[in-house]
Formats: sequence, structure tokens, C-alpha cells
Amino acid sequence: GHMRNEQASVEELPEGGATFKCVKCTEPFDSEQSLFLHIKEQHEELLREVNKYIVEDTEQINGEREENQGNVCKYCGKMCRSRNSMAFLAHIRTHTGSKPFKCKICHFATAQLGDARNHVKRHLGMREYKCHVCGVSFVMKKHLNTHLLGKHGVGTPKERKFTCHLCDRSFTR
Repeated sequence: GHMRNEQASVEELPEGGATFKCVKCTEPFDSEQSLFLHIKEQHEELLREVNKYIVEDTEQINGEREENQGNVCKYCGKMCRSRNSMAFLAHIRTHTGSKPFKCKICHFATAQLGDARNHVKRHLGMREYKCHVCGVSFVMKKHLNTHLLGKHGVGTPKERKFTCHLCDRSFTR
């Protein structure tokens, strides 16, 4: 039997293909691009509602704030520029493994709100950075840059690949 999960945005089909489901009306699409076009045309309000798909564990965050007063990490002694900032708490989470931001669509959880937003944007088909070589789109600029460098050998001058003439291995400068 094939179980249907209303919350999943990508449902595995028995044949092994994937279908992209609209989070609003559960209509299936065969690509993220067609899902995005559908959302843009039918449910434009979704594009402004990224945060509605993120659950913030405020209890956990408040506990972290209370436990980590000031701006010096009690785990490694690193000093953060501003006291009690989101950046400081994100650093603390690299030690504790705490992930207070959760996606309502799937089981994804992360330490940083920005990562949660980018994750949800992927569900909504919001890929903003397009490769000028092959047309593939990405949610984050750094992922586009990694793609450009890895697939097309294109990058900013300081990150060009070079090949060692002795061992034929490629390196990034």
C-alpha cells in the first residue's frame, strides 16, 4: 500500500519518481519549477509567508538566552561582538547541537532561522539564483557559486580551480 502524507512536499512514488506537492492545495507537480509557477499564479500569498512554515521553539531559545548571558562562550571561550545576539546563540548551538527552528512541512530542524527560511523556500520552489551557463536555479548564492565552480569551472578569480601537473589532482585556490 502507498501511504499519503499531507505534510510532505516531496512524495516518493512507487516507480521511484518524485512528485512535488503544493503545500496549499496538495496538487502534484513533476518539477520544482512547475510547482513554483503554480504557487506564483494560484497562491501568491505563500511567497510572503515563509515564516508560517517555521516553528520556533521559543522555550528552548529563551532557556539558551538565560543560560548564556554576556558574550563569552562558556564552551570554548570565544568572544562574540554583541551580547546575547542571534549570532552568539547560533555559535553556542554549534557546541550543544540545539536546533530550535523546525520546518512544518517535513522533519527538518536547524540551529539558525536563516537556514530554516532557505529550507522552506526550497519547499515553495523559490529558487532565486540562476546559473547563466545551464539555467539551474538555487535558493542561496553560495550554492550557485559552488555549482559554477564544480560543474563549469567558473568562479571569482580567487577561487579558480587549478590542476597539479605532477599528480593531476584539482585544487581550489
